[in-house]
Amino acid sequence: MQGEMNDQDYNSQRDYYKNELQGMIRRLDETKKLMMLMAQIQSGPSGPVRTISTAARSQSTTAIKTS
Repeated sequence: MQGEMNDQDYNSQRDYYKNELQGMIRRLDETKKLMMLMAQIQSGPSGPVRTISTAARSQSTTAIKTS
């Protein structure tokens, strides 16, 4: 009959397409995460911005008060 294939060929093609789809879904997930990150960066900070020096100063002030 035309259009039929043996089990080995069927399983081979099924596994190939299954792996291809899993790879595509993984890449879509990575793209989605990147797009969400880019949107978050473009929207700007959501709260007060603390630089490293500000954080270091507040920690050293706290250390002095507790001493």
